[in-house]
Amino acid sequence: MLWWLKRGTDGFRMDVINLISKVPGLPDAEVIDPEAKYQKYGKLSVNGPRVHEFIQEMNNRVLSKFPEAITVGQTKLTHDPSQIIKYVQPERKELNMVFQFELNDLDAHPSNALIPVQYKLSDLKKVVKKWQEYMYENGGWNTLYHENHDLGRSITRMLGIKDPRDPLRARGAKLLSILQNTQGGTLYVHEGQELGMMNVPADWDIEEYKAVATQNFYREVLDKRIKETGNSKPDMSDVMAGINLKARDNGRTPVQWSSAPHGGFTSPNAIPWMRVNDDYPYWNAEVQLNDPDSVLSFWKRTISFRKANKVLTYGDFKLLSPEDEKIFAYTRNLNNLTALVIMNFSKEKTTYSDSIVGVTGTAKFLHGNVVSDAVPSLSLEEFEVSLEAWEGRVFIKDV
Repeated sequence: MLWWLKRGTDGFRMDVINLISKVPGLPDAEVIDPEAKYQKYGKLSVNGPRVHEFIQEMNNRVLSKFPEAITVGQTKLTHDPSQIIKYVQPERKELNMVFQFELNDLDAHPSNALIPVQYKLSDLKKVVKKWQEYMYENGGWNTLYHENHDLGRSITRMLGIKDPRDPLRARGAKLLSILQNTQGGTLYVHEGQELGMMNVPADWDIEEYKAVATQNFYREVLDKRIKETGNSKPDMSDVMAGINLKARDNGRTPVQWSSAPHGGFTSPNAIPWMRVNDDYPYWNAEVQLNDPDSVLSFWKRTISFRKANKVLTYGDFKLLSPEDEKIFAYTRNLNNLTALVIMNFSKEKTTYSDSIVGVTGTAKFLHGNVVSDAVPSLSLEEFEVSLEAWEGRVFIKDV
């Protein structure tokens, strides 16, 4: 670590940092599934007995000497904020922040992440509320991400967009940008997310998927079904549907830079390590760069808007209407500033009315993903807003 930091490295992303301490004696895991070759390691490795001792030593010997270096750990299999907070409270002298997985585990089956699970908007709200409030109240710090190299694309997973020509594709990508940019923490954007890249086409064959986890899962299910049915070519359409939605391969296709062969990712005569998504001729960075209405342009404006309004980064978080299955709304408050975020997570026009207890005055409409005759301001004491499908708006009261 010292070798890299002395050469100017900005910091470290620490993969599964919460697994580096094992239970003494290295005992075998409990047999939960007698049919499985390997068992879940669970409590034998996750947040082990000496993990914080090791990280504090790392901080003392290395990180404290480079206070400008950023550290972000990956803490899988942990949804308990009281465990996560130990890694990030400044006084403990460990890490700046960690990636917790609860948001992205919402649509994953406990037995295998490649088996999709349906969840409700209210479930998503509960997870966001939990982490936003806990970190704010306990001196921690959040990471804000919807995508990474191990996940399918957010507009497919979170909004169900599978048709690349869906007329609401760009608006949906912009809606998720509003959600991510209006929470407290540090923003992480996965390559291509700022373009609204989506999962691979549903008609791609299993051979197009390269991740070992994807291939292993497919082969295991295939072998099991062959044994059970005696059919050498059993129906695997359900497995492929899950892979098409959840496989990490979806987030690993080459970045679509242009309409050139291979999306401009490599030279025309070369073969990229993975096939470029079929929509690259019309959905790429070159097309979006000078289009003020593109997903890329919207991401730039939204990040600038976030930087200009510190309440969106450092304010508290108050969820509104937790059981509403169409509208995701919350306030952020910092000193005399109040931000109100209202997002329609449905594919139909929706009217939302509410009031904010203890807050008076008028908030101005300052940012949104739909060009419309939006109400320029509203009363925070009692308001009603009509939103188009997948429309999001941000209002701010500054006095």
